[in-house]
Amino acid sequence: MSREHQPSAVSSDASKVAIVTGGGSGIGLALAEGLLREGVCTWIVGRTAATLERARESLSALGHVYTAAGDVTDADFLEALVKGVVSARGRLDYLFNNAGVALAGQVQDLSLEDWRRVLDTNLYGVVHGIAAAYPVMCQQRFGHIVNVSSLAGVVAMPGLAPYVASKHAVVGLSLALRAEAELHGVRVSVACPAGVSTPATQRDSSVNLDERWMRDQVRFPSITPGECAECILRGVKANRAMIMPGPAARVAFVARHAPWFARHMARSFGRVVSEARARYLSSRPAPSLES
Repeated sequence: MSREHQPSAVSSDASKVAIVTGGGSGIGLALAEGLLREGVCTWIVGRTAATLERARESLSALGHVYTAAGDVTDADFLEALVKGVVSARGRLDYLFNNAGVALAGQVQDLSLEDWRRVLDTNLYGVVHGIAAAYPVMCQQRFGHIVNVSSLAGVVAMPGLAPYVASKHAVVGLSLALRAEAELHGVRVSVACPAGVSTPATQRDSSVNLDERWMRDQVRFPSITPGECAECILRGVKANRAMIMPGPAARVAFVARHAPWFARHMARSFGRVVSEARARYLSSRPAPSLES
């Protein structure tokens, strides 16, 4: 936790307190803005200190915002952060497990390291956040954990297997924990957005795919991070189990009630991924025959 922005300790009846991972940009930054407008003291977490500082400066006029640079794949970092926040503010009301990475590519081209990178951030990053914050919330008998999954957590699409696996796991984890947490006065929700225009989606990494061509072929309604965050925060206030911002709700409804159409979408997208792979491989220089 940045000492420069470390607040002094206050009594346990202080204003509400939140931690937002992946808070330096995109949905996380928009969530932090919405929380600050509601008077919630907010910590934003990210891997790059410079990005966090720019975010803090843009939010500082809205309320008490602090930064913590670190990686959610580091369980010790998140545990120390939660302990520091609770020590400083006397409580923890919200944890938004929002940090995530995406990776596109056919399974035949993925290495075990590719799988580990996605699962370590998208699944174990959430597990680490829960492991740090949930015992505190159980002890204080209140709190709300919000895990940010994706439409990919309820609708499986080809070419995104590690991402789909991680996001499905987050949905299942969230629903299981929600039922358990009710006994301790703790709330749990899972958000499944889709089509959000964020820096992450613009930089999504891929393996053996012509990304630019593939993006041109896939048309999906988009919403802004602000619109997504607004929907998530409304769902949190209503204590919804699953929150489906923007077009995600419509696609999930169709996939559930018209499975034949979901299979058609998957086959169509699979063909796009296969063509993107063929285009990428055909553009690579031929292997040299020299010894």
